[in-house]
Amino acid sequence: MAQKAIPSGGYADRKVRVMPDRYKGVAVIGAILLGLFCGIVARILVPNDAFRHMSGPVSWLVSLGLGLLGALVGYLIFTVGLGIGDTDIFDWGGVLSALIGTVIVLLIFTWVMRRRARTASPR
Repeated sequence: MAQKAIPSGGYADRKVRVMPDRYKGVAVIGAILLGLFCGIVARILVPNDAFRHMSGPVSWLVSLGLGLLGALVGYLIFTVGLGIGDTDIFDWGGVLSALIGTVIVLLIFTWVMRRRARTASPR
């Protein structure tokens, strides 16, 4: 059989640990808490975001969704793309990259929603 060539450097040289089944629920809870935390902090950091008029459970759900999407974006940018960071559940580097990713996602959503509102209104 022919062997596949594996690119050297970056993310390819890392060892990924497989979690036992008993820790998978902890990882899901950790992801939800990280997403909620990053979503709330990002909405505090970005002034006049597109979701500022929301309150109550809808606001919490938007923060959670933004945080989860931002954590994924931060993981893709920093861990996969740049090779910075690791795959641990709770670490400060992961929180920082998730927060930066969430701010990026929030700025993009705000820009898109304002642009849609501007083009949808009659002139």
